[in-house]
Amino acid sequence: MKKRIAIILAIVCVLTIGLCACDKGSSGGSAGGKSETVDVGDFTVNAPKNWMVLEQTDMFGEKDAEGNYPKRTDAIGLVKDGKTEFDAFSKPVLYIYYYSSTTASEQAESTKSWSFGDVVEKDPVTINGKECQVLEEKQESIVDEGKYYIYNYVFYPITDTGCIQFTVPIDMIEFAGVSVEDADVKAIMESVQLK
Repeated sequence: MKKRIAIILAIVCVLTIGLCACDKGSSGGSAGGKSETVDVGDFTVNAPKNWMVLEQTDMFGEKDAEGNYPKRTDAIGLVKDGKTEFDAFSKPVLYIYYYSSTTASEQAESTKSWSFGDVVEKDPVTINGKECQVLEEKQESIVDEGKYYIYNYVFYPITDTGCIQFTVPIDMIEFAGVSVEDADVKAIMESVQLK
């Protein structure tokens, strides 16, 4: 139990540092209209108007003169209806990670091995004509016993040797989540382009 608490505290620390990174506000419209194209570094993604960009930091990178960690070029978060970085603690955040040398099936197996909760296979989804494996993780809260956080992990085989992983908050204790079937979420997933 102490190990689990330590791991969760480490995750909270990582998220807090990630939230300290500068954010970009979205401009444009919703999934059916205009959106902002965000250049992450290794890929681009379209952020609908109501999704705030939450840049991720590389905590293992070298700090700049002001003591800031560099921006990650392989990961980004998008906060639904976000206005400030702190909304990531009270609103759904869709995280997008690019793995250049890990296939979708390898990343799915890796996710199963480090997950904190029960993981089950869900029906696959299709992104840009490619079938994508979906896992669902159900984590019990360490604070609210008997309550659960539920995430979907979608593994998009964007190349023969690399994949994009989407982490989708389905059901949170503190706030409502989103679904892989939501129009905005689908539009975001389909908009990812490698550079």
